Amino acid sequence: MDVSAGAAWAVIRNGESRKGRFGCGKATPYDAEMAALARGLKEVLRDLPDGVKDAALTSILGAGSGPAQMLSVAACATVRPWLQQSEERRIHMHWTPGHRGVYWNGVVDRDAGLATAEPSSEVSFALARQCVTAQAYAAWRDDMTKPNYRGRSNMLHHSQFDCCKHTAANWFLKTAGKDNTYFARLVRFTSGHFPHGAFRERFEFEGNRRCWCGECAVESRDHIWFDCELWIRKHRPPDDELERRRRGEHRRDALDLVPPTPPGMSSVEHFLQDWRDSPVNIDQVAEFLQLNPAAATFQWLELVDRAYADRDGGAGETVNTYKADLHTRVRRDTYEGWVRRNPTCPVAVFNEKYARVAADKVRARFGLPDEEILSLRVEFGMSVRAARELQAKERAGARGADSDG
Repeated sequence: MDVSAGAAWAVIRNGESRKGRFGCGKATPYDAEMAALARGLKEVLRDLPDGVKDAALTSILGAGSGPAQMLSVAACATVRPWLQQSEERRIHMHWTPGHRGVYWNGVVDRDAGLATAEPSSEVSFALARQCVTAQAYAAWRDDMTKPNYRGRSNMLHHSQFDCCKHTAANWFLKTAGKDNTYFARLVRFTSGHFPHGAFRERFEFEGNRRCWCGECAVESRDHIWFDCELWIRKHRPPDDELERRRRGEHRRDALDLVPPTPPGMSSVEHFLQDWRDSPVNIDQVAEFLQLNPAAATFQWLELVDRAYADRDGGAGETVNTYKADLHTRVRRDTYEGWVRRNPTCPVAVFNEKYARVAADKVRARFGLPDEEILSLRVEFGMSVRAARELQAKERAGARGADSDG
């Protein structure tokens, strides 16, 4: 992307004007505007009287993490000495959003256009990022037209690939786009194709099919979402929906949530439409999976297999039965108490705190080696990154204690 930008400034005081222009190299319009504003501030401060009193500082002096951060830093460095001379000194800025009818706006616009011809090898970070994003998006679009990349299924019609959203406008990306594991669980659970008893029964796979609550001989997604008391729920499904399911009206198998796709509609389009028509809010399902990290996972299905094998074999309490209860009954009761004390606390905070406590309980009760603590914390809901950082911090503290000793 070969785009040159220019900036211009004009200072008017007591009927006299002073102006200038300079090239910004390859930059975005926003970069050029901020550069002109920073330079204009510097010029204004050259001849301001000592007794200026006005309102508050604004955007150019807010050196955040945006694309014009370095310009803001430069503007702050310019303004700070003048402001420090008196506590009463203030700067007030007026942003003129339009160009029509403002003479000096037209003047600096023309000067900025002339400044674009001035040679400069500078490339702003914001423009470089825009170029890289555009190139990656173009490459993705190119790949999406190839059957070897997108497959040959009916999940999306060919025409719909042009409408694919790779940004937060896509519900799945907005909800779970930063966590691959959670994204996979969300897709599996909402589509009904996740590891559970009904899945094993449908495809005749070996293994336990019962729910850990003991009330369901063949665990289904409907049982997990509507009936099972083991899991944490912040929202109760609508009573009329529960009653219809108990009477058997419109009852669907867990794997047959979406009826046959109508002609002319893709599977994905039909899937999302079916959820929109459902009395169950899909956002509540997403929240349910966040509150219950073990639900709808392969690890949970395997853990219940082992826990039932231990219980049926008369082994009493084992690490498997203990962990199964920590994932469900204990977690549910702990969360209810936590919410009473911290009603506005984010789910992620509870997950990390509970994962740390639950992992420590398992290790202490069954004498597990310290090397397993990281995997235990991740299993109970702590992110891999947070678990590794905590482990590194604990090891550093242990080394410090040893050296002090």
